[in-house]
Amino acid sequence: MSDCCRYQATPRSVEFVARLISLMLLHLSAMTVNIEWQDQHGRWHHFQSKQNQTDAYRVAMRRAEATGKRHRLVDGSGRLLELLAA
Repeated sequence: MSDCCRYQATPRSVEFVARLISLMLLHLSAMTVNIEWQDQHGRWHHFQSKQNQTDAYRVAMRRAEATGKRHRLVDGSGRLLELLAA
């Protein structure tokens, strides 16, 4: 292998990568999951916000079964995570 392709990790680069990883993990752990339900007109309404995606799924699934309405899990940016129907 030639010398131009070798990467020498310096303490500064290792510190930068460690800081970047910790920021990414902090962002993932602080994710808010919104539970929304759909009315008979097709409009989505906010029901509840959760910090734990597994708990949000469990709550939305139980409520979808109890009400017979569609529910969805959406992240803080509005991206669809899960669509649940009874």
